Amino acid sequence: MALFGQKNRKRRIVELILAVSFVALVIWILRPYREREDSERAARQAQAQAIVEGATDEISSFAEAFPVAFGQALLNPYSAQEIEYRRLTIEVDTLSRELKKSPDDINRLLQRARALRTLGDDDSAMVDFDRILALEPKNAEALNDRAYLVAERGEFAAALPQAELAVRLSPNKDYILDTLAFVYVGLERDDEAVALYRKILKIDPTALHASWGLAAALRRQGKTAEAQKLFDEVKAIDPNYCLHWQVDNDPGHHPKRT
Repeated sequence: MALFGQKNRKRRIVELILAVSFVALVIWILRPYREREDSERAARQAQAQAIVEGATDEISSFAEAFPVAFGQALLNPYSAQEIEYRRLTIEVDTLSRELKKSPDDINRLLQRARALRTLGDDDSAMVDFDRILALEPKNAEALNDRAYLVAERGEFAAALPQAELAVRLSPNKDYILDTLAFVYVGLERDDEAVALYRKILKIDPTALHASWGLAAALRRQGKTAEAQKLFDEVKAIDPNYCLHWQVDNDPGHHPKRT
């Protein structure tokens, strides 16, 4: 019996050694993949931080250290989004510190409001727009941006006065004209929207947002042939631009400007 028990103990020891060896072998086999993941992660993090800080030497050094991973990071759309998010977050933090010292600095307020908009914090952006307009009621940029924000919420009638004032103050800027045209579309004032969109396209024939808006307004007027021609032109340039075209005429689907 003692001999039998001793054999069992030896067998268990051998099994344990084999199990540990198997685990070690798996870890060894997977090691290159772990190292590659670590390299890719390091490259993405370093790339994001270096670009945010403008550290070109660091970008070069990591590109040399992790050429494959760094190339993949450059092609990774999520890393680009991460970079932009971090850049904007740093920009908002920096502007907020500066505004503590100069709370009435209109340029910094406008910069912060636009960065907040891009980050999706529309409520905070609205506070900054209101602050600017309290300091300078005829600031065309703030009037325009605030009107566009309100129109995006579907409150077209509320957006109209500021959008119209912005155009009166700055009648030749295509993005300011576009805001008022967008509001007109939302209010179903299609004749006025069409006139503005045509004016924008004279200023900038490559303005896809104006072509899209003009097509939407024309289609509502029953001018489907001209509308379809414009739509086809936009689609040829950017197939994903008018995703909602075949769905409905909701002016809330007006593409956001970048």
